[in-house]
Amino acid sequence: MADSPPDPQFKKEPGLRTMRSDVSEFLKTSKASQLSVLIQEAKRETSDRGERPMGSPRRLAGALLAFLGVLAALAGLLVYYWTAQQTALPVVQENAPPAPLIFFSATTDVTIAAHRTDLVGALQNVSQADAPAGTLERLVIRVRNDAGGSSFLSLGDFFRMLEVASPPGIIENAAALPQFFIQRGRFGPRFGIIFEAHNAARAFEAMFSRESSLQRDLEPFFLGRAVPTTLQPFGDITYKNVSFRYLTLDRGDDTGIGYLYFPARSRIIIATSEESMRIIIDRLFETR
Repeated sequence: MADSPPDPQFKKEPGLRTMRSDVSEFLKTSKASQLSVLIQEAKRETSDRGERPMGSPRRLAGALLAFLGVLAALAGLLVYYWTAQQTALPVVQENAPPAPLIFFSATTDVTIAAHRTDLVGALQNVSQADAPAGTLERLVIRVRNDAGGSSFLSLGDFFRMLEVASPPGIIENAAALPQFFIQRGRFGPRFGIIFEAHNAARAFEAMFSRESSLQRDLEPFFLGRAVPTTLQPFGDITYKNVSFRYLTLDRGDDTGIGYLYFPARSRIIIATSEESMRIIIDRLFETR
C-alpha cells in the first residue's frame, strides 16, 4: 500500500527530546516575544512623544504666574525701600519741645541755620518784636540739618555757634535741653537761659570760677546792645531767701549778669538783669 502524503498540519516531533533542545526552544520563543513587546513599547512612547505638545497649557500658565509673582515681589521690595527712604527724613524733625521748666506767658518757635549770624539774628529779631511789658517769653530754637529736618538747639551747640567759651562744667552737667527766654522788663527785653543740671552745685562752682571772663563770654546775651564793662566784682543778692550772684553793668537801665543755683529742682539760671533774676525766682517757687 502506497504511503499517503504527509498532513501539512502535522508537526513532526524530533526523534529525541532532550533538556537542551527544550531550553533552546524556550529561549527562542521567549526572546522573540519579549523583543516584540519592547519594540511595541518603544513605538508607543515615540508616537506619544511626537503627538504630545512641548508644554501643556496648565504648565505654561503656572510658569507664567510664578514669574509674575517674582516680579510683584521685587516691585513690592522696591516700593518699600523707596517709601522708607522718603519717610526717614521727616523723622529727624522734633515736633514737640520739652515741657517748660517754669511758667512762660508766651512761646516763640524759630528755625535757623547752624551759623552764628542766624542765631544772633534770631535772638535780636525776637527781642524786637512787639510784646507787652512784663511778658516772660520762651524761645524755642530749632536748627536745620542736612537731612531736611531740624533738631532743638543744645547748650553746647548754643555756645559753639556763638563762638564763645562756655564755663567748664556747664555743658557737661546739662541734664536736658536748655530753655531760652526773653523777659520784657521796664527797660526793654533781656535774654536768659534756664536748664536742669546733673550736678547743679558743680555747675554753679564752674560759673563762680569763671566770673572774671563772663563779661566777655556772655556778650552775645545782650542782643546786640552796647554794654559798658566794669572792673567791679560779682556780688551776692538775696531775694526770698535765695541768693544769686550778680554783676551790675549799667544800673540806669538794669543791665548786668546774674546766675543762680536753685537746689530744689537742680536748676541753673543765667539772666541779664536783676529784674529777670527776681521774676525767675518767683516762677521757680510757683512750680515747686
